Amino acid sequence: MENQGKIPGKVKAFGIIHLVFAGLGIVGTIFGLISIFTGGMGGTPEAEAIQEVMARYYNIPAVMIYHIGSMIISLALCVLLILAGIKLLKFLVAGRALSLAYAWITIAWTIIGGAANYLITNKYLTEVLYSSDLPDALMQAVEMQFKFAPVMAFCCLIYPIVILIVMLPEKYARLFPGYVPAEETDEE
Repeated sequence: MENQGKIPGKVKAFGIIHLVFAGLGIVGTIFGLISIFTGGMGGTPEAEAIQEVMARYYNIPAVMIYHIGSMIISLALCVLLILAGIKLLKFLVAGRALSLAYAWITIAWTIIGGAANYLITNKYLTEVLYSSDLPDALMQAVEMQFKFAPVMAFCCLIYPIVILIVMLPEKYARLFPGYVPAEETDEE
């Protein structure tokens, strides 16, 4: 049921931003899947050498399970963000609840997934790289790209943290006509 009241600017803004970020997340995840299964781009001898190394890396079952699982979780979070965005744009209090769920799950997954990514990369990528014929400069470039990934993931925590800062206080919740404070539900 849609609320007929005027939607406050910050509710509408979060709804739109949710949809934009979810769309970008879906596109990025699809490109990641394509990259894993096609080996990325070729062309130069250096790029083809890197592709061969990455193909060996992704053929390791633990690596493939982690990366596919990570992409499934990413897509699920994108769907959750889309649902939250739609609910916010309909001015439904469920949009706030879904947004908060998205924020908490994203924070937890970023910490757990980032640690798993770092451990998997350290163990398997290092083995694959140093058993390859890649020149030292290329090995270091590939290794730094993967070791820098958790840092980038932590940068992606900015939006979930902003969601918590803005939406967690009851002041934001009271913007929604369907919101019932916790004290009032406990007394019934």
